[in-house]
Amino acid sequence: MDYSTLMLVLAFLFSCLWIIFFHQNQNKNPKFSNLQPGPLPFSIIGNILEVGENPHQSLSKLSKTYGSLMTIKLGSITTIVISSPDLAKEELQKHNLALSGRTVLHTLQTLDHHKVSVVFLDPSLQWKTLRRACITKIFSSSQLDSTLNLRLSKLQEMLEYVNECCRKSETLDIGELAFTTGIFTNL
Repeated sequence: MDYSTLMLVLAFLFSCLWIIFFHQNQNKNPKFSNLQPGPLPFSIIGNILEVGENPHQSLSKLSKTYGSLMTIKLGSITTIVISSPDLAKEELQKHNLALSGRTVLHTLQTLDHHKVSVVFLDPSLQWKTLRRACITKIFSSSQLDSTLNLRLSKLQEMLEYVNECCRKSETLDIGELAFTTGIFTNL
């Protein structure tokens, strides 16, 4: 084995040991000490192996050991699991603002869509204003009734296109159909 290969192997082993040591010490960090009890996570992957293929059954078994309020780590994300309906109702009523936050994907952050989206905004005056506008202007029964004829005609066009593709034995591109229908509906 030449010198450069040996150095690469040693650097790899050193970095693996450093990552494992760092993550083990991170789990013992005081900022995690006030969390609810839960199974001890593995380095890097957390408790993903314990959750398994049937998460509802695995979390039910874990709740018998750690209680109806427990902490698990899914990779690097710390997750609080509430398995009691009464406790979930109580927590959602007491801490609704803290629990209403959502993870905003990087794809939405690139063009700042998360700053004007009812789905990703935190409960604030802007969120309440957008929500009120959606309820009264977009999803009200009078607005939906006013566009009923347009929606029915677009549905009829879609059905005709699907029937034509079936008659010609052509493949149907659902994505293209939804895209063109969505674009021409707004005209």
